[in-house]
Amino acid sequence: MPENPERYEEEIEKILENSGDLPDAPKNVSMDHITLVEELRIWLNQAVRRKLGFISSVRLLIVTVVFAILFFVTRQPIFAWVGIVAFFSAYLVFFIGRQGSGSLRLDFWRRWNKR
Repeated sequence: MPENPERYEEEIEKILENSGDLPDAPKNVSMDHITLVEELRIWLNQAVRRKLGFISSVRLLIVTVVFAILFFVTRQPIFAWVGIVAFFSAYLVFFIGRQGSGSLRLDFWRRWNKR
């Protein structure tokens, strides 16, 4: 039994008539009006939330600082090497990690490439 497209149009019109006034669509914040300080804050918030699994760049930087302090206190080169590896790992997570959960979901790179 072939369906009649006019029937669908009539049903849609009925539904729209019965729905009354619909609320206005939410206004998107224009990215052209963001100041440099706000843009840097957004970018840093995104960078801090980047993760690879449960490892975040902030956690790796904390590990780096701890091993740097241990190296300067004990002068054992193993602490320096572990600190360097942790620092480079934090660098990689910072740039290739996935976005973690958070309230701001603005994509800095997409906006940057759009210009």
